[in-house]
Amino acid sequence: MMLTRVFSDFFIKTSFYQKVFVALALSCSFLINLEASITKAVSNSLFIHAYGYEFLPYAWLALVPLNFLVVNFYNKFIPRIGLFYMFSCTTFITVVFSIVAAFFVFDVQGLPFCFYLWKDIYILLMFQQLWAMLAATISSDQAKFLYGLFWGVGGIGAVVGSFFPGFMATLIGTEKLLLVTLPFYGLLLLSYLGALKVRNIHLAKEPIEFDQKKPSSFLEGAKLIGKSKILLFILLIVIFMQVASTLLDFQFNRTLAEHISQKDLRTEYLGRFFGIVNGTNVFLQFFGSYFVLNFMGVKRTHFFIPLYLGFLLTGQLFFPTFLLLSLSYGSIKALDYSIFGIVREMLYIPLRVEEKFQGRAVIDVFVYRTAKALASCCIISFGFLSAFCISRYGSTPGSERDHRGKAGLDDDIIALRQSIVTF
Repeated sequence: MMLTRVFSDFFIKTSFYQKVFVALALSCSFLINLEASITKAVSNSLFIHAYGYEFLPYAWLALVPLNFLVVNFYNKFIPRIGLFYMFSCTTFITVVFSIVAAFFVFDVQGLPFCFYLWKDIYILLMFQQLWAMLAATISSDQAKFLYGLFWGVGGIGAVVGSFFPGFMATLIGTEKLLLVTLPFYGLLLLSYLGALKVRNIHLAKEPIEFDQKKPSSFLEGAKLIGKSKILLFILLIVIFMQVASTLLDFQFNRTLAEHISQKDLRTEYLGRFFGIVNGTNVFLQFFGSYFVLNFMGVKRTHFFIPLYLGFLLTGQLFFPTFLLLSLSYGSIKALDYSIFGIVREMLYIPLRVEEKFQGRAVIDVFVYRTAKALASCCIISFGFLSAFCISRYGSTPGSERDHRGKAGLDDDIIALRQSIVTF
């Protein structure tokens, strides 16, 4: 009843152009998530097929220098060319990647690796530009209602997108699924351009202009973070959440690769698994976010979510089953994309324009993916530790260690890794 009243009040009190802006922004959120659901399942499956799950930590490490270059490029050119041309540029690069990968992914050496890296960066860049535009347009009071709506509609797009790999991978092949995404890029560009035009002409609450027209560097974005307590707080949130998520990501992909070795079947499984996760997102975004934020508040929500995830991970430590692993991994993904993401986005609203765009780009693109490097170092270290233990103790004839073999040692390493996640 309360949510219905808020919904009706918004559409009664807002102007026609505010409704148009919201509709176009909702369309952007829907299309970005729809495309991301297809590309994520495809790129993950292609990468594991080409290199194996063991190579995932090295790909996450490679994201560090690539993230640095992309963020530096973004901060240097966005004051010059503006949001739409930057948005168009990143979309064009992705379209070229998708077409080439659809036909030559295994013919061009290193293409599955490069496509996997760009997929992560592209999705974050698109979301960064969408949410930055929203943060510069929507008030704090409207955000409590509208941010949940934006994430909810995006969740519906993700659910719709999950059907393509979930039910078409074995019919047309994993690679050809990338061709399905091409029409969505065109619709996305039109929606984003329309939202910018409506905002700039009719809803200019604050101009999306920068104090300096000279190019901004990565270091200047980092300085903005150092001067803002809110940005520092957001940075720490992103680091801890991503380290935990990455460790679970590796463990999930490891178990999945061992159970499903066929590429197209693995793509279908990923599509259906993330379809369930995205469906949970939709429920939380439409029905959970508004009530949680109003009854618990932003601060209590920030404390509650890590406690809940810690409880699941502690259970995984003592009961290491694939079902509980899937529940833990799905939960951290669902919460990160819904309630936790909403309360994090609300922290950006009171910031200055430079902090919303340039400082935010450093966090949402560079730090968000660089945090994976910390988890990757842990995973690689555990791998070397496992190999050392096997070579040092695993060949002792008649010993208990030899009887357990590599599988037993691997279980020890997994348990130790999981304890790090829980911490």
